[in-house]
Amino acid sequence: MAIAKLLHEGETIRQLKSVIKYNTVAKEHLNSADNPRLLQPFSNLGVIDIANAENYQDFMNCFIDEIALNQSLSKNKRQTKLYAHEVISFDDKDNIRLGEAKLAKISIELLSTLYDMQNTPYLVWPQKDSGRLHFHIVRSMYNSSGIYQRVKNSKRRMRQSCEDIERKYNLTHTGNNVSNEIRPANDPMAKVMKNGQLEAEYRHKKNLSKIKHQDALLTTLKRKSYDLVMENNYQSKEEIVEHIAYEQFQQKMAEKKQVNQRLEATKQTILNLYKSAADEADFIEQLAQQEITVEILKYTKSSKN
Repeated sequence: MAIAKLLHEGETIRQLKSVIKYNTVAKEHLNSADNPRLLQPFSNLGVIDIANAENYQDFMNCFIDEIALNQSLSKNKRQTKLYAHEVISFDDKDNIRLGEAKLAKISIELLSTLYDMQNTPYLVWPQKDSGRLHFHIVRSMYNSSGIYQRVKNSKRRMRQSCEDIERKYNLTHTGNNVSNEIRPANDPMAKVMKNGQLEAEYRHKKNLSKIKHQDALLTTLKRKSYDLVMENNYQSKEEIVEHIAYEQFQQKMAEKKQVNQRLEATKQTILNLYKSAADEADFIEQLAQQEITVEILKYTKSSKN
């Protein structure tokens, strides 16, 4: 099985930086044991060092500069898309049989049937955070000669390329590759329904995983407490620990709320004094009476307060 999907096409450098950040980190820091989202990415522009955050960022900046340079070489200024973000996944059986490195090369070969991938800057991020190995691919819309690469009916042609790859590498068959014994020949909707079901199941699993990993801290604590109640005896040690953590978090939230309330009250007091003051000196004097400290800053260039 090979499923390829165009997630989105971007037009600005800012969008490109955002999608790189999205594929890089979804957790607290870069490439830690608790953050399996970032595996070893690869590119046709060179070797990527994920062990060093600074080197990793330098490479990404070079990648962005290369895409911008290719766009500047284009003579057709009507084309607005700067890059494309796609995802390609395979069946679990194919993942086990061929492995991550082989499937990554197959993914690029699949895109090469539609685009000049050899002369186009691209980045590939293998990911397993959804429970299934898949590849996020960001590629330039322009090759090294500035030629714009966007095909018509890309969804249909990509599906055809997926079926060709399935036959070439003996992957799990889908769509037109499913034999007539399984899919009746006179049912033109079978291919659409089968592919739609596979993609729907994949999206559902991915969304469940994404939602769980993006839980707020309070929701995470509640989830742990619930799991412990269901798995262990009442008032187990683990449950007590989680309950204490939950109460401590609630206390912190209450204290934070009180601080915010005091801050808002102070801001409102300052606003009221400002409205009622006769002039600047009167305003500062009233602030002093309310025991509010004033610090006057001076701009270096204009020397204005």
